[in-house]
This record gives sequence, structure tokens and C-alpha cells, in this order.
Amino acid sequence: MNKSKGYRYFVWFFRIFLLAFVLAPLLWGMRTSFSLTNYDPRIIPKEVTIQNYIAVLHNEAFYTSVLNSIFYSAVSVALLLLIIVPAVYAMTRIRFGGSRIQSPLLVLPLLPITVLLIPLTRMLNLAGLYNTRLGMILVMTAFQIPFSCWLLKGFFEVLPRSLEDAAYIDGCSRIKCFFLIMLPNIRMGIITTIIQSFVYSWLNYLIPYALIPDRKLMSVSQMLLTFQGQYGTDLKLLTAASLLMAIPPLLLFLVFQKSFIAGMFGIESK
Repeated sequence: MNKSKGYRYFVWFFRIFLLAFVLAPLLWGMRTSFSLTNYDPRIIPKEVTIQNYIAVLHNEAFYTSVLNSIFYSAVSVALLLLIIVPAVYAMTRIRFGGSRIQSPLLVLPLLPITVLLIPLTRMLNLAGLYNTRLGMILVMTAFQIPFSCWLLKGFFEVLPRSLEDAAYIDGCSRIKCFFLIMLPNIRMGIITTIIQSFVYSWLNYLIPYALIPDRKLMSVSQMLLTFQGQYGTDLKLLTAASLLMAIPPLLLFLVFQKSFIAGMFGIESK
């Protein structure tokens, strides 16, 4: 009994420690965003203000970057789904030449992005896509294809082939079966992919930094650099902008929380 009780105490202590470890940077960032000075050593600032948030919200560059990020993320997600959903269906249901080496091919693009940035930038420059929205979207989408294919592949594989066979017997073509039978049964996987892709595109910093030098085309993650000056960083505005930047992915996760968790663990949401 004592051993079981001690184990429960340990589990609760570990949970509290883990929660504090995760929330401490967020709470400190919130504290800094409401402070009047950059280097207030107090845990609770002597004076609390919302002027930092007002200053960020009145910053035209912040609005422009948010709209750019929404555009990049939304179009990347749509393009990604158009590519990977039929591709993964073909990989799991259709036999074709080279289908047995598809798994290694999914791993090859998972190279460190820093290794590819210089040649990628040169290629986009030669193609006339450097510092353009189209080039940004194409690269963002391409880097998400391997993981998204791997993520969605499991949802197709668990579907019994008897579903398709019954549809074919009833007169469905392969395309009709794909849209009416397969897609509704992998909706959790599609929702999971949408959330994962949107968050990746929204928070990604390295790709926009390398491909978009134009301030008018900057993403919101790039825009945060504008709060870093030559002689210092305005931590108040930086933390306020960072917390505002985190709102869209958080809202997306809260809206589709059950579907996302069910999709990650392969559980049908009820």
C-alpha cells in the first residue's frame, strides 16, 4: 500500500514539475510583455501596462506579416493536400514499378534544411522565384511532403480492402471510390495533417528568412526581427508580438483538439 501511495506521489510530482518546466518560459514571456522596462528583475513587474500590445497591434508591418503568414500557410496546406492525398492512396493501394523503394525515398528529403538552403536559394534565383510568394509556398510545401506522407500513410493502410471491393462490386470506379469511400474514412488523418502543416508553415523561420528579403513579403516569424535593433532588443514588444503570433495555431488546435489527438493516435473520434 505504501509503495503504491509513494508511486502516486512521484507521478504527481513529476507531472507538476513537467508542467512548471513547460509553462515557466510562457509565463515569464507574458510577464515581460506587460512590463514597462526590458530588465525589470521582479517576478511581478512594479508597473503593469498593455501599451506593448497596443504598440504591436498598431504596427502596420505586423499586420502585413500576419496576412502574409496566413496566405503562405493556407496555400501551402491546400497544395500539400492536393499532392499527398492521391499520392499516398496510390502508394498504399496501387502496385507500380519502384513501389517497394518508396519508404527510403520518403526518408531522403528529411535532410537538415540548413544543408539545402544555399543551393535551393541559387536554384530559385535562377528560376526567377527568389523573393516571391510562389517560391516561398513551393519550398514550404516540398519540405512537408515526406513527413505528411508518412503520417497519412498509416490511415490508408488500416482501411480494409473489402471496403473498396464492395464499392467496385456496386459499380464504383476507382476515382469515385477514392472520393466517396476512402476520403471520408481518413478524415482524422486529413485534419491531423492540416493542423501539423499549418503550424509548421506558420512558425517556420529559417525558410522565409533565406528566401524572402522583401519586408512587404515577410512572414510574421521574420517580422519579430524588427524589434531587434543595432544597440539592443526591445524585449517588451518582442514578447508581446510572440504571444500574439501564437494565438492562431493555438485556436486551430483548440477547435480541432479531439480530432487532432484522435488522428495522432489512430483513434476514431466520437
